[in-house]
Amino acid sequence: MGMYVYKMFDKGLKCRGYKFKMGVNKCDHATCVKEGFHAAENPLDCLSYYPNWDTSECYVCYAEGIHEDGSDSKISCTHLEILKRLDIFEFIYEAVRYILEHPKRELNGNVYHDKCETNKNGFAIVIGREPEALAKSDGAVIALLATDERGRVAKVLFLHGDEVKRGVTYSTKYFPEEDENDA
Repeated sequence: MGMYVYKMFDKGLKCRGYKFKMGVNKCDHATCVKEGFHAAENPLDCLSYYPNWDTSECYVCYAEGIHEDGSDSKISCTHLEILKRLDIFEFIYEAVRYILEHPKRELNGNVYHDKCETNKNGFAIVIGREPEALAKSDGAVIALLATDERGRVAKVLFLHGDEVKRGVTYSTKYFPEEDENDA
């Protein structure tokens, strides 16, 4: 049985001296400590191993022959099918999707509570009752996850591209009010 995972590489699909190819890549053994192809279930965990978006590239993959070690969502596998390269917006979208699908899992260190600034990789993910993020560059990617009184994510707002300007703090006040006539 397999699963969808995320893998970051050095530019050109290179990882620790190994050149991957689009499509299926196979090896004989998989252990998270030393063998196999490594990837992560949570896309944000990839940044622990490849912290600089500008010198890396991220792909969504399908993995089989899986071994997990429990340190984060990192896995090792014997079969890694590389499916699609993600741009930074798609990467953050996938990270938010992971958070929403796994609400009881511990948040990655790249997710902030209540407020933050966009990081060196040009994004911010903030969760809280009234989350806000300061854009440190034009075109940054910002994901605001507003929680209800029970701490569950009730609304998500994505901002990116031309709509994000350096020096502006974005908050949940940008959510459009629901029109009573739309009911």
